Amino acid sequence: MYMYNTANAFDNDKEIDMMNESVLKKVDMNRRKDMMLSLSCIGFAGEIIGFRQCAAIGKIAEETGSSIHIAASGQSAKADSILGLLKMHISVGTFVVLTVKHGDLQEAFRRCREILKFKDK
Repeated sequence: MYMYNTANAFDNDKEIDMMNESVLKKVDMNRRKDMMLSLSCIGFAGEIIGFRQCAAIGKIAEETGSSIHIAASGQSAKADSILGLLKMHISVGTFVVLTVKHGDLQEAFRRCREILKFKDK
């Protein structure tokens, strides 16, 4: 009876080290993704958000390299989905959650807050 010895599956330690490094790199990349910074805030929209404002939010995401996510009226959408943003029917006084990840966080966050015209109350 022939038994396959997995310890001898590779010709040398160099191949094993390369495989281990590859796995560790993937694990490290996933950890970094989980640890990436984000900015979030909640507030009330100061005006009706129409097509132009939705397109402007999408443009902000593109220019800053950020991932922008907006939640309102029990729905949520990413900035690259203009129709998704329009479906939320954001109007004056709508409770909105704005989340920005990656890229130039502060610039994207500031510009989105200007478009949404957030109010404290």
